[in-house]
Amino acid sequence: MTRRLSFLLSTCFTAWIAQNAQGQIVWTEPAFPTQDDVVTLYYDVSQGNAALIDEEPPCPPCPFVYAHTGVITSESTSPSDWQYVHNPWPNGNNTSSANAGNTLIPLEGTIHSFDFGGLTLAEYYGVPDGVVIEQLAFVFRNANGSVVGKTADESDIFYNVSDGSFEVIFTSPLETSSIASLGEVIDIVTQATQPAELTLSINGEEVASAFGPSLSYTLSLDNAGDYVLDIAASADGSTVHSSATVFVMPESAPVLTPPAGVVDGINELNDSTVVLQWTAPYKDFVFVVGDWNGWGISQSSMMHAAGDGETFWLEIGGLTPGQSYRYQYQILPDDIRVADAYAEVILDQWNDPWIPESTYPNLLPYPANETSGPVSVLTPGQPEFAWTDGDFERPDQENLVIYELLVRDWSEERTLTFIEDSLDYLERLGVQALELMPVNEFNGNDSWGYNPTFYFAVDKAYGTKNDLKSLVDACHERGIAVILDVVYNHADQPNPFITMYWEDWTVLPYNPWFNTSAPHSSTWFYDWNHGSSKTREFVKRNLDHWVQNYHIDGFRWDFTQGIIQQQGVDGGYSAQRIGWLKEYGDHVWNQDPSVYMILEHWCDFGEELELANYNGENGNAAGFMLWANATTNYQEASMGYNGNDLSWANYQSHSFQDRHAVAYAESHDEERLMYKNLEFGNSSGDYDASDLVTALRRQQLSMAFNVLMPGPRLIWQFEELGYDYSINTCSDGVTINEDCRIAAKPVRWDYYDDLERRHLYDVSGALARLKRDYPAFGTGATSLNIDVGMGYGKRMMFEHPAGDAVVVGNYRTSGIDMIPGFTHPGMWYDYLTGDSLNVTDLNASMPFAPGELHVYTDTPLDLPVLTEIDVDLDGQLTSEGDCNDNDATIYSGAVDIANDGIDQDCDGLDATVGVEEALTGWSLFPNPATDVLQLTHVHGIAPQDLKLISLDGRSIPIQPSTVARGTWQLNVAHLAPGMYRLCWTQDGMMLSTPVHKIAH
Repeated sequence: MTRRLSFLLSTCFTAWIAQNAQGQIVWTEPAFPTQDDVVTLYYDVSQGNAALIDEEPPCPPCPFVYAHTGVITSESTSPSDWQYVHNPWPNGNNTSSANAGNTLIPLEGTIHSFDFGGLTLAEYYGVPDGVVIEQLAFVFRNANGSVVGKTADESDIFYNVSDGSFEVIFTSPLETSSIASLGEVIDIVTQATQPAELTLSINGEEVASAFGPSLSYTLSLDNAGDYVLDIAASADGSTVHSSATVFVMPESAPVLTPPAGVVDGINELNDSTVVLQWTAPYKDFVFVVGDWNGWGISQSSMMHAAGDGETFWLEIGGLTPGQSYRYQYQILPDDIRVADAYAEVILDQWNDPWIPESTYPNLLPYPANETSGPVSVLTPGQPEFAWTDGDFERPDQENLVIYELLVRDWSEERTLTFIEDSLDYLERLGVQALELMPVNEFNGNDSWGYNPTFYFAVDKAYGTKNDLKSLVDACHERGIAVILDVVYNHADQPNPFITMYWEDWTVLPYNPWFNTSAPHSSTWFYDWNHGSSKTREFVKRNLDHWVQNYHIDGFRWDFTQGIIQQQGVDGGYSAQRIGWLKEYGDHVWNQDPSVYMILEHWCDFGEELELANYNGENGNAAGFMLWANATTNYQEASMGYNGNDLSWANYQSHSFQDRHAVAYAESHDEERLMYKNLEFGNSSGDYDASDLVTALRRQQLSMAFNVLMPGPRLIWQFEELGYDYSINTCSDGVTINEDCRIAAKPVRWDYYDDLERRHLYDVSGALARLKRDYPAFGTGATSLNIDVGMGYGKRMMFEHPAGDAVVVGNYRTSGIDMIPGFTHPGMWYDYLTGDSLNVTDLNASMPFAPGELHVYTDTPLDLPVLTEIDVDLDGQLTSEGDCNDNDATIYSGAVDIANDGIDQDCDGLDATVGVEEALTGWSLFPNPATDVLQLTHVHGIAPQDLKLISLDGRSIPIQPSTVARGTWQLNVAHLAPGMYRLCWTQDGMMLSTPVHKIAH
């Protein structure tokens, strides 16, 4: 149907301004500027986000709008890579440079102009010859930058620069995709670079034509749906086209029942078809915009309403299997775009550029020219991860040794992959569970992770989702469970459930997921409303996601005191909070009763008791474990002071019926013992707890009285090496300030090379393995006597039919006499030194030097391999047991270790070691490596004929240096980055392992 055609023939400047201003944010004169043109740009402050429309000029008509501007060029690495930025952003100290040569002049109404100083575009931006300007980039602002003008979706503003070829464009509507209301009348305006035959078609039907540089047409939008506009320009035998789509909103979204089984998020029907579903109560329309539809609003991108008043869904077909697609949900008429809360990959325009390629290879670029805010990613038909952990059984939670770790501070690489490469270290330490501080997407790349944004996605700053799966699989291969730290008390922007109901920096009161303000006093960020069934269903589904898709073994719940909707209760008893936590636990345990649930609860004693004694609605679940913070007491004991009652670390002090207290001397949230020792350690005579060596040896006491205490224990990362930087150390590694609490801490893997620190690591590992393997420390103990209350002498006595154990130590900085607490007369063996005692009088006292520790068993055990240290501080390296290794032998007929438990040297070489043990006791760390590798054998066997083989087959001799008995250091700093194979021989057999050399 042909509609009325009107031509734009007016030369009146005011009319020209008005014509070009319709619906546009910026436009130029000439309409097709090249980089060699002198150009005037016009900006309408009422368009886009209209943020500057209320900014009043100080003295009309004084300028009050400034351009922050650069260009996208042939040198840009991405569509958002601004080049040749003209002015710095104002910071309060640079007004003269920030606001020079970038001032816009107010014209009529809301229009402002900018003439680029009368220079060509290339001259103004300082773009050299040979570099092509492709787009102008703008963010408009007021004088101090506190108010900015952008597009309606808060994106930067871009304007195409012509290369001088024959073109035709729509100047109204300016956007390739726009939205209009039913019954609205719009003006369509087109512009060509030269006079041409112009033909306008709408939905394939020609509606107007003219000859000239421009054509306009008035269109009445009488029907809902898509109006596809096409303008064809023909001149000199050449024809060019431009197109745009105007979508006319219907009165309501079409109602259609979704397919059975569809849930919110991505539902893959086959490897080329997905159904996306999104819940948005109180919203009228939801669209899916993304790579497959050009990020435009159209009939085909509008989601169906499910008919329940809140659920929207859309089937998307024709996708390429294995290809990744970026998308968002756009909510109208609010004009809000959000990423999918259930997506496993989220793109972030602000933080992704800082992620190294080595951490996240082939990361999809952010679609900066299409949108702003977080962008979700789907990949139909992607290969499933090849799990190999089918035989893994979770260790008994009541005897766990848990290692808490922050990915960021574990290595300079800050990656999940590095953790996997260092699992030898954790396995030797004897840990049974690895607890990762939050690894789901959080705000920014540098954080503890307790500011979560997207709960189903692994934070890309740590690696890919398959990196996490690979780490879990590798842990399971070694018998190590994996626990995730999860945060369901609060979330941070830009969480989509917050963004959809957000106004004036406040959560709106009708938000179905979040509270406008927290009902409890301890609050951070934005508070989840667990009284909402939508919140509880989201949490349950997220728990299922990690267990089912990532084989996660358990969860440490951050600050569960905050899971409450009652005002004024805080940590007081709350049946409501108990009910919700039991509901979450039962949801998980009804599917798998062995999943660990650890609560950081800090609530009423009766409430903690009720949760700790709850084993699921069916009575067969592992049950809740609760964090037991005994840090202050361990600190006082370790420093040598009398506020040293360690009873709170014992589950019996909580009256728990089971061993459900996860106690610790250090955690991510508490000050480090070694820092306290070195700064504030007590002294007596020549014995000084603030001396480094003395402080490290006193750490053995705290390790023993933590790790061997009945029940699950937690070790904080590098506690086993005596990490001595304050929790408040700043990222410079020197300054200590409370504001730096969550700042990145120095990574000190070199501590492992220090013999005293290595000895502490060895002792820590020996204690953890003893707890795991010696029955008296397990749940089968028939009698426990945990005597660790006030007083410097501490004792723990364990009785079991298979053998008893006694742990006894002196925390005082001077000697004491103490009854050790042996459970019966007879032979007792010191696990750490190899000494033996024939006990005849159970009430006899023994003298204990300051810091002295003994772990006695009544059964002789294979002694641990401990790094030799100068026990007497006389400069001579000796074993603590004054043993020798003269009886050490290796012979090919043996197949296991024979040990008399008494004469063994602390390095293990007095044992008879079989060939099988010799060939399987090697470990290499770190790998990947930048400068130095360490090759270690658990029994100190030396490698022979060491060499590196490059990928091209070259043999590279390498000379090891001995660090300690059983450990050799290999310098690889001179090698080019890449893959190598380290080879050596042992008893005539060739051994080898891959080595990954990486650059600094």
